[in-house]
Parts: sequence; structure tokens; C-alpha cells
Amino acid sequence: TATAPFLKQPATGNAELLRRVQLAAVLVPILATAWFVFHFTVELPFQDAWNMVPMVRHLQEGDLQWKDIDETHNGSRIATYQSIALFLAKATRYNVLAEFYLSYVCLAVSVLVLYAFFIRLQRTIPAPTIAFLPVALLYLNWRGNEAMMSGICLANQFVATFFLLSVWCCIQTPERPHFIWPAIAFAVMGTFSLSQGLMSWAIGFMILLAHRGRRTPRQLAIWLAATTLCA
Repeated sequence: TATAPFLKQPATGNAELLRRVQLAAVLVPILATAWFVFHFTVELPFQDAWNMVPMVRHLQEGDLQWKDIDETHNGSRIATYQSIALFLAKATRYNVLAEFYLSYVCLAVSVLVLYAFFIRLQRTIPAPTIAFLPVALLYLNWRGNEAMMSGICLANQFVATFFLLSVWCCIQTPERPHFIWPAIAFAVMGTFSLSQGLMSWAIGFMILLAHRGRRTPRQLAIWLAATTLCA
């Protein structure tokens, strides 16, 4: 009987090794996409990205105004993208590769947040880690290469990333009430990335409403006030 625990160790070790191998397989799409982006991106504005050139000129000449940033693009207010793109332009002397690389970072962060959701799901459903691989492959599929390699599509990555981060923070609020503030911040940034970012407010409200905790009425009031200000 004294050797029984020792005999069980190889099985435990094999299970841990299998989990790590599966996790490595899940990370392959992230690494492969990094190679794709860093290998094929070209330092050249693409399509609607040329709209940034006049704003960069205004920035250099010191006559940039808020109305230049808070303009609409295809019916969406994209002040988040405009502000970050101008900051990158100032920091890199308008090297558009910075936008491409930030777009990839947003993709990677989104996949990691989705993986965090998957880990929560594993607490109730005994799913193997490798089951997340199709999610990573679908989210990082190269058919969306234009979104990865076009600066103006950074707004598309922003809205998805900020939406997922906002939802994740809303889910954390029962145990960590202060997470309501980053949830609002991410929802605001998503709202001013693309119009689809408004979805964060509806989803967040339903998540907070489902909590039904002692602090829920106060959190709902804060959330609704922020929603009203952004609407």
C-alpha cells in the first residue's frame, strides 16, 4: 500500500504531458499567424488607409482638430482607431507596419480571451484542451488576410477584442466588483471602433442582470448611465 501513490504518478505525469501537448497545438495557429503577418506585410497604406494621410499632415502641422478624429467611416464613429492610429503615426513617423502588428496583437488577445472562456467551460463540461483548436483555427483563418494586413481594418480587430474583454470583465464582477470599470472602458472603446461595438452594452447588461447579487442594482445603474452617455 505504501507504493500505491508512487505507482499513480506516471499516469498523472502522462495526463499533464498530454495537456501540455494539446495546449501547444492550440497555440500553433497563433504562432503561424504571427509568421504570416511578419513575413508578408508591406509598408504601404492600403485602400481606405490613405484617408489617414491628411490627418497625419494636420497632426504634423499642428492644426489637427477633434472633428478630424471623431469622423464617421462607413456609418461608424471610429475615434478609437483614429486616435491610436495617429499616436502610432507620430511614434513611428507613419510606418503602417505598426498598425499591422497591433492588429495581430488584437487577434492574439482575442483568441486568449476566448481560451479563458473555454477554461471556464471546462469546469462544467469535461472537454479536452485540444477541443479549443477549431476555435483558434476559425478565428485566425488566413481567409481574413486582408483584415490582418490592412491598417484600416485595425478598427475591425478593435471592436472584437474590446467586446470580448468587456464581456470577460462583466463576468468577473460578482467576485470582483471593481471590474465594472474596465468593462465600461472596453465597451466605450469598442463603441467608437465600429457601430457593432454597441453590442457590448446589451450583452453586458444581460450578464449583470443575470448575476442578481447584492451589488447588482448599483452596477446596473452605472452600466445604464454609461450606455446612455455613449448612445
